[in-house]
Amino acid sequence: MADNPSKFGAVLTWAGGIAATVIAGVLLFYFTGQKSQQQPPQQPAQFVQVGPPQVGLDGFVLDVVSQKPIADAIVTADVGSALGSQHTDAQGRYAFFMDSTTPPAQSINIDVLAGGYVHYTNTVPIASTGITFAGVQLQPDAAPAAAPQPGQPVAPVKILPRPPLILHIPKNYYRRADSAALKQK
Repeated sequence: MADNPSKFGAVLTWAGGIAATVIAGVLLFYFTGQKSQQQPPQQPAQFVQVGPPQVGLDGFVLDVVSQKPIADAIVTADVGSALGSQHTDAQGRYAFFMDSTTPPAQSINIDVLAGGYVHYTNTVPIASTGITFAGVQLQPDAAPAAAPQPGQPVAPVKILPRPPLILHIPKNYYRRADSAALKQK
């Protein structure tokens, strides 16, 4: 009979070791598994489809020479019967959204004004996804030329080409978190 308690104790020790190992494994999985399932750092809000289809326009405004963002430029978007304006943020970004028009709009008119830059206007086709990206590059405004003296030849006017409109989203571009809704005209 003396053997039974020691065998029983050995079985209990063995079962306790297995239970402790299983519990440790579950806890280890729970705490390390949660880290791998956590969401990546949150990016600014993306356009999310809720309710009727929406049309969106988002992008940035850059200086065509320095390629630096232009903060506080006024961007106006015009889609048929809807219109909205917004200032660009510190990274030169803007974002608009609106409910889809009937019949669906085919393009968005963009107008950009910024101090020290040539006024920019363009028409952008709406992407098939409904969210259109448009990176606008502004040409710095040339200093006004001095008036020519009477009898002197006038220098020809130099017309600069329109900077290209960027219609693809660059790497590492984060959309602006807040959007301006286009209002009915």
